[in-house]
Order: sequence, then C-alpha cells, then structure tokens
Amino acid sequence: MNPIRCTLADIGKRIGLSISTVSLALRNNPRISRETRARVKKAAKSLKYRPDPLLSALVARKTPGRTTRTFANLGVIIDDRWSLQPHAGVWVDLVLAGMRGSCSRLGYALEVFYLEKDFGNLREPDRVLYARGIRGLIIPSFLEGAPKFKLDWDRYAIVALGGYPISHGFPRIGTDFFAGMGIVCSELAELGYERVGLAHSYQMESTHRFEWHGSLCKETQMKPKRLTPVPPHLPSVFSKDSFIRWIERHKPECVISNEPESLSYLKEAGLRVPKDIGFVSLSTTRFSEKITGLLTDYGLLGDLSIMQLHGLLLRGESGMSTQQQETLICQTWTERGTVRKMR
Repeated sequence: MNPIRCTLADIGKRIGLSISTVSLALRNNPRISRETRARVKKAAKSLKYRPDPLLSALVARKTPGRTTRTFANLGVIIDDRWSLQPHAGVWVDLVLAGMRGSCSRLGYALEVFYLEKDFGNLREPDRVLYARGIRGLIIPSFLEGAPKFKLDWDRYAIVALGGYPISHGFPRIGTDFFAGMGIVCSELAELGYERVGLAHSYQMESTHRFEWHGSLCKETQMKPKRLTPVPPHLPSVFSKDSFIRWIERHKPECVISNEPESLSYLKEAGLRVPKDIGFVSLSTTRFSEKITGLLTDYGLLGDLSIMQLHGLLLRGESGMSTQQQETLICQTWTERGTVRKMR
C-alpha cells in the first residue's frame, strides 16, 4: 500500500498555523513573512510533504463556461539593449505574443517591464513588483553590461529567456545553436556545397558559447565526409576589408554568418549571390531582406517560458537552483534564394 500523503493540515498542525497560511507560505507569497515561510518549509521537509500535482492542475484549470481565473501575476523584464539589435522589434513582439497566449490559457496576467527604463533608477524594485502582485518573473538570460538592479530573488519563481549562456542559477529557455549549425551543414551538403566558412565577430561567437564553430568543426570528423570547413573568420571587429580578404584567401563556396553587414559586403565587392558565392544566415530575423538560413519560432520560446514558469509556481519553487537547467528549441531551415544547387 502507498504511504499516507502528508497534507497542508498536517504541516499547519505541527507548527500551529492555518491551512491557508501554510499554502501561501509554500507558494512564497510575499504577504507571508520570510521567517514564517522558512518555518513552514522546514516543517514540510521534515514531514516529507509533496504537492499533489493532480490537485494543483485542478486548481489552475480553466472552469468550463467561465472566464479563466487569474491566480497570480507574471512579469517579463525586457533588456532595453535589445532595441539596438537589427529587427529586434519583430522577434520581441513574437516572444511576447507567445507569452500572452500561454498566459491566457493558464489564467495569468502578464506585465512587461524594461530593465533600464523601469528599474534603472529604483533602489527597491521589489516594491513595484509586490504592488502589482508579481509572483513569477521571466528575465533576460544574459545580463552582462546591463544596469544592475537588486531583487529578493527568493520571492519569485524565475525563468531566464534568451540565446546567451546562463550566468546565474535560473532555468533557461533558449535556442539550440549547435543543432542549428548541424541543420545548415546537412542542407548545404544536400545542395552540393563542399567548401564552407563561418564568418562573424568573435563576440558574436563567444557569447553563443562557440556552439556554431564547434558544430562546424565536427564536420571534419564526419564519415563519410560531406563538407570541408575553411578556417573561420572571427575578428574582434568585423569589417568589409578583412572579410573580403578572408574570402579571397580561403575561397569558401558558401559563407555562413550571423553578421547583418556581411551580405552587403559581398555585394559591394562585386560578388553575385548565389551565383558566385552562397550565403546562409544563422538567424534570418537579423537581416532586412529575404535570405536563406535558420528561422527561430520566437512565439514558441515565449510560450515555453510561461509553461516553465507555471511548473515552478505549481511546485512552489522559487529563487536560484543548485542545478542549472536549459530547455532548447531547434530552428528550421528556410530557403530564400541566397544558395543554389551546385551539381
């Protein structure tokens, strides 16, 4: 027989608190003092309390024939620097649309905050979030160089969103760049390309953990061999002259890049795309024109970030985790005229 499950009433009886107070404390509700939350969690651990996932799902479920009940507010913090990136408005809007759709299904209200504009001059940003009933936060995955702001992280369930490496202990939703380069190599080999080269700034590559370069390097060990990668062009400053000299020296049949200026540099040098040289983008949303490359489902990224946050809230988890976790989505190949069939 299964052992009897410990209930909220058992915890309350152990430390002399009501069921509602125990429930709020386990969900890190800021209305319950930090000391009380700690007492409740200690008692829950000693009694081996585990939330009932079926009961949690029933509480969160939309009641048929009625509007969804919002039982918590969620916040997403946007890095103001994203607005400086090419076509950032497009992918940010898609991410937010995915988040709002998921929030609507699950019964959450979503508020959008900007890191510098909303928190840059605040000494206690927790007060803003507390006043708006925020219990879960989605934050930018990469905060290096961003304005510093202090939060009581233990108050919130937190998910990091973005394509950069984790520099903290929060679960991250992002893109699988290593797998993305594998898709590019498979498609180019199918088209008959042999010599391919990676070219963008060193910073672009390093902030993505060298996953593109690493995935391209694996082609040298593939059996049977399908592509020959030329030495990559990863300068500290990406410029037209050094880029064209690299092409003239190594003669790649196709350039793989995430640098928006690279396609313009090829055309300015008199190289016809795709007749003289092929071109593939590792993120097509960074380019203003139609281009062959990888497409990211930003709506799915937004949807998954809310689903991940929802799970943390149902389990009563908050703050940083001792074990970093990542959920990565694969991109899809889209062919738009900057490559050709070689043979």
